[in-house]
Amino acid sequence: MAVSEIIPSLENATLAIFPDSFQPVIEVLTKIRGGIELLVGGIFGIYLILIILRFLEYKKVVRLLSHMNKEIHQLNQNLSRKKSKKKKR
Repeated sequence: MAVSEIIPSLENATLAIFPDSFQPVIEVLTKIRGGIELLVGGIFGIYLILIILRFLEYKKVVRLLSHMNKEIHQLNQNLSRKKSKKKKR
């Protein structure tokens, strides 16, 4: 059961509990709740997009560091071979 299905049933329940004099207050609170849902949903959506972008950036940095590590390892191996050849002569 979705939250949007529960909320209208709660509103109907509050209308049945409270007399008609509270009707304007309930309407204002309903509008405020709708604005808060929109605000929180928007911020949550942006937050989710930022998390996804951060994850993609992290993968890119890890890949770059991995390539750099392999390159350094290859350079060290080549340098050690050149040094060993010089020592043998």
